[in-house]
Amino acid sequence: MFWVWWSVYIGLPFQDGDTAFNSMRQAPETLLTISLRPSQVTEGQTLEIPLELYPLDLTAVEREFYSERRAGVRFDDFLLKKLNGRPALKAKI
Repeated sequence: MFWVWWSVYIGLPFQDGDTAFNSMRQAPETLLTISLRPSQVTEGQTLEIPLELYPLDLTAVEREFYSERRAGVRFDDFLLKKLNGRPALKAKI
């Protein structure tokens, strides 16, 4: 059954005429711009703001975790499993 689904899926065209299989191989890079504006309260102060970016929808993962009871599993462990080895970007601005 999986092979039938997969053969149909890889043949589906996308908007640019590419197939699903080729678009998975050639994932486009994402450009993210974060714009910070100093407030009047913090003017003249040096602040270090921790930033964590994940390659998945963190809200959806939280909803999935809290929708069912998982005995003995912490959210951090569940998140690591969902990340599947992909690193989270951690920085300070």
